[in-house]
Amino acid sequence: MPFYTALFAALGAFLFWYLFLRRPSQGSGDIRQVGSRGQRAGVGQRPVPQQVSSPVTMVNDPVSATTTFLVSLAQAENQLDDEVAGQIKQEVANVMGVTRVDELYNFALAAASSVTDPSNLIIRFARIWVGDLDQSQKQDVYDMAVRVADSHGGPTELQAVCLKQLADKLGVIAA
Repeated sequence: MPFYTALFAALGAFLFWYLFLRRPSQGSGDIRQVGSRGQRAGVGQRPVPQQVSSPVTMVNDPVSATTTFLVSLAQAENQLDDEVAGQIKQEVANVMGVTRVDELYNFALAAASSVTDPSNLIIRFARIWVGDLDQSQKQDVYDMAVRVADSHGGPTELQAVCLKQLADKLGVIAA
């Protein structure tokens, strides 16, 4: 009799391990399948979209990239005041022909506030600028950056480094 008890206990332990512990995800999948109205588990479920970590990742056109970079360049040394903001809006409206400047500026302000160094934006946006702009438009982007950096009597050291890096990435003649 003790032999049969030990045999049934070992068989029960094996079945318990095989059904529940071998692959825990399969066991929970069986439960999920019962609750999914007869469908196979996972079929027809939409993937959960990833959270956007920064507004900078949403920038995918040269106008937004340029405006975000200009705001970041002015914010780098805490030089973004109403005068510089107006100058950025005027530059974007006149040079790039944007009509809804306030919306673009507000987005650029939110995106640039998540960046501490404008050099990071140059690296991120270089692909957009090089791929979508011709040479004269690249020169316009650089000239706008120079004018924004000069708004408070000349570029600071960080702004000068960023302008040099921007000229190198765009392949334009530095002023």
